[in-house]
Amino acid sequence: MVPLSKSGRQKCLVGSNPTLSVERCWSGLTGTPGERVSGFPTVGSNPTLSASLRQGYGWQARFTMWYVYILKSAIDNNLYVGSTNDIARRLTEHNSGKVDSTKNRTPLRLEAYFAVKDKSRAIALEQYFKTGSGRAFLQKRIL
Repeated sequence: MVPLSKSGRQKCLVGSNPTLSVERCWSGLTGTPGERVSGFPTVGSNPTLSASLRQGYGWQARFTMWYVYILKSAIDNNLYVGSTNDIARRLTEHNSGKVDSTKNRTPLRLEAYFAVKDKSRAIALEQYFKTGSGRAFLQKRIL
């Protein structure tokens, strides 16, 4: 059974990641545009989007999240701030010594990350976190 929200609309969430939730909830469903399939609602009034989500593609091809991540070195306890669209790959690159700025500070531990819609916002947020006030914000509110 699909849970209902306060407004009575059906919702389908997996953890706290809405992109992953939509992808898992709609993956593999079939049907005609605008039709309710297996208890899942259409997406607003857009039958084309609803149909593409039922076919297992759609949002995963349209939305690539970008992440700003904060790493902490086990050697000197200093922070490193960066951005990527694949956190797992990037953390592996850092810990294997492929990144010049962190190769002498391994092992690195992921302390926090922030998801944003596009690369330009990720770069702007990364640059902010590298400023004095951005680092103060991280220390006081996040870490």
